[in-house]
Amino acid sequence: MNDLTKQAIAASLIKLLRDRPIAQISVKDVCADCGLNRQTFYYHFQDIYDLLFWIVRRDIISYFHSERIAPTDLSGYLYALFRYCQQNTKLVRHAYNPSLRIRYETAFRDATEPILQRRIEAYENYHLVSAEDVELLVSFYAFSASALLFRWVESGMPESFQASFSKYCLILDESVNALLLKFSK
Repeated sequence: MNDLTKQAIAASLIKLLRDRPIAQISVKDVCADCGLNRQTFYYHFQDIYDLLFWIVRRDIISYFHSERIAPTDLSGYLYALFRYCQQNTKLVRHAYNPSLRIRYETAFRDATEPILQRRIEAYENYHLVSAEDVELLVSFYAFSASALLFRWVESGMPESFQASFSKYCLILDESVNALLLKFSK
């Protein structure tokens, strides 16, 4: 029952996001749309943004599974994320609130770091460096991927930005092994 309630609340927010930005949607609006009371909403979510990030995690994980993205394939992950955002442009634009960019970046990094960790562990030189150095690399690439993604969203999500994603993936693939070797010395 809890999952059905969460799904109903999520469906209402998605419906409302089709017509207006998240900054113009209240918990009251969501509750009115799905026919639940505020207490039920707050039992499941802290606020509208907690709900939004739950929806994004759910939908993106589902999308990655449907695209059959391997957890170690960071390039595939970024391209899939790019395609997902392009396929849901209006929803992404309405869901993004630039005044809360730090909160969005934190959620993105939290989702990205485990994938980056697995990707870096796939390199043959991974075992030559300390856990602290791997953590530094994971953090560095998570921050840079986050900055790239949100710069793209804030610039209106132009198609031409795909070249930047491609270059970022090339930089990642080419630099990780080199950095692992340098850190091992």
